[in-house]
Amino acid sequence: MMLMVVHFEIDPEKMKKALEKTDQMRELIKKNPEEYPKFVTPGYIYNGETKGFQVIEIEKPEQLMKIASFYMPEKKYTCKQVIPASVAQEIWKKQFS
Repeated sequence: MMLMVVHFEIDPEKMKKALEKTDQMRELIKKNPEEYPKFVTPGYIYNGETKGFQVIEIEKPEQLMKIASFYMPEKKYTCKQVIPASVAQEIWKKQFS
């Protein structure tokens, strides 16, 4: 399991299509939830912008690619894996002690 922060940007000129795809994606996830990321948080939008982020959980890279490619070209994604700070601190303690 990998925890990811997904930053996204919606093309304002393609907003209508992006919203339609969001409804379609909800239906696809209902039918086959194992094929898609688990949404840990709701999506958040930066106030006054078409950019935002969401935290997701994936079991395999294909889950992330499936959702990102579905939204192309209406949304652009940047994804970063995150780990608990306690895990990072234990690694750093071993490395820098």
